[in-house]
Formats: sequence, C-alpha cells, structure tokens
Amino acid sequence: MPSDPGTAARVLVVDRDASFFGTFSPVAASQGFTTELALSASEGLDRIGASAYDIVFLREGLPDLHVREAIARIRKTVPGPSVLVLGQEDSTSAIERLLEDGVWDYLLETESPQTILSICKNVVNHRRSLARGAGLPATAAAAGKDDSIIGRSREIQQCLDLVAKAAPSEANVLICGESGTGKELFARAVHNLSNRADRKLVVVDCAALPDNLAESILFGHVKGAFTGADRSQEGLVREADGGTLFLDEIGELPLEIQKKFLRVLQERQVRPIGGKTVIRVDFRLVAATNKDLDALVGRDLFR
Repeated sequence: MPSDPGTAARVLVVDRDASFFGTFSPVAASQGFTTELALSASEGLDRIGASAYDIVFLREGLPDLHVREAIARIRKTVPGPSVLVLGQEDSTSAIERLLEDGVWDYLLETESPQTILSICKNVVNHRRSLARGAGLPATAAAAGKDDSIIGRSREIQQCLDLVAKAAPSEANVLICGESGTGKELFARAVHNLSNRADRKLVVVDCAALPDNLAESILFGHVKGAFTGADRSQEGLVREADGGTLFLDEIGELPLEIQKKFLRVLQERQVRPIGGKTVIRVDFRLVAATNKDLDALVGRDLFR
C-alpha cells in the first residue's frame, strides 16, 4: 500500500477545474492529508503511473477519457489507489455500474467537505489495515477465529472493500452467496470492524428454527404464556441489544415470523409472547442467504 501508518495519506483530485479541489484541500490538509490536482484524465493517469496515491477523486464527464475507461486503467496500477467518483446525477443504475467497476464510492459534489473527509479516513484506515497484514485482511483476528478471509483476487478485494465501507455504519447488511462461501465469516467481520465490536454478536440459524417455536426463540415469552413456559425468556433479538443480530439463511424464516420481524426491524421494539408491554431494543441486523430473494418475493414466498 502507498502509505504506511507513519506517512500522510496522499490524495489526487482529477477534475476539469479547481473548484472542488479548492474547497476540499484545506479541510483535508488540516487532518494531515496531502492533496494534488490534475486537470485532465491523461494528466491524472501520468501522475498515478509515476507516483503512489492512497485515494483518487475522479470527476465524471472529463472530456479526454470516459470515466469507466479511466477507472479500468487506474485499477491496473500496482499498488493501485482507491477511486472515488465525483458526479452530479444521483442515478442508481449508473452508480451501480461504477461500483461494479471497483469504485470505492460515488459522491455527489454537493456533499460537504467534512462528509467526504470522513469517507477518506475510512478508506485510508482500511488500506493501512491491509498493509499491516501484508496484503491479507485482518478480519480473522477481529472475529476472534482461527479462520481467515484469504485471497488476493479482484473479487475478494471488492468484497473486503464492501465490508470496510459497511462495517463503520449502522446500515443493515445482506450477504448473498452459495452455501460454503463464508457468509458467516464475512458477517463476523462486519460486526468486529463496527462500532459494536465490544458487544455481542447473536447468530440465528433460520433454517434450524422450529416453526412452532420460532416466535418464542426470537422475541421471547413471559412465564405462563403457553404450556411449558415455566419461566420467562428474553429471546435472541433482546439478547442482541447493543450488538449485532445475524440471521443466517434468512430466506428460510417462516412467512408469519417475517411479518412480525419486519415490525421489530422498523420500530426497534419487541413484545414477548404473553407480554403486555413492548421493550425497546438497539441492534444492527446482518442477514445472509443462499437463495434468490427477489425471485422468492415474486412468488410471494418472501416479504
């Protein structure tokens, strides 16, 4: 990686004018970033080829080279910088294509310099964590497991970049992939690289939940709520309070429970079976599936 923990992060802004650079550069400099400006894609590519940068801001719509071609060329450099695209149009399909090309993020130019700087810090922290691990992510240590997410392929690095972007946020996360691809390991990495790392990660195997007990296991029950309920149970959702709730194979969750869980997810409060009051819970949801959830939704098999 270009920067080690003892050096300033280097940022290159590739833009057709200096307006964004003039606004962002002083804010970045106040936090120890070194910023440079290239006024064309060709100049930017020359600079990237001659020197190492941590981050490159690439303006969408540069006259001398299409943004996707510029991204492809930047990604061929070794070691390569992380690319953030600056744009004006909030187009979901266009943004998705750029992210598939390996862009770290797409930023509207109306974002505040402070918001953009915060994203840059996340990028640099991620790059330096990889550098300390000699190119292998340190998620295994973070997860407290002997396993590692091992791989240097472009696809694995894209997955790890997504983990690094998602982990510090409070956004709910859905991990998709075939059985045996390590979805739980990635879920643990999200939790252990998040602000909730010092709290509990509660793992629920939805495929193993008995239909007649799923509601009680998830939401809890009070004593005497049903035959055999000789004591109260708080449920796994409440057990995850303050931490992360990982629903593995969420596509197997019974439809009736999906309906009730949706309300819990929206309201962040749960009512145990037989209980008269709701209880507030603070959890972050990470879910995983090996199914095509869109197809299940189309067949009314998933909410």
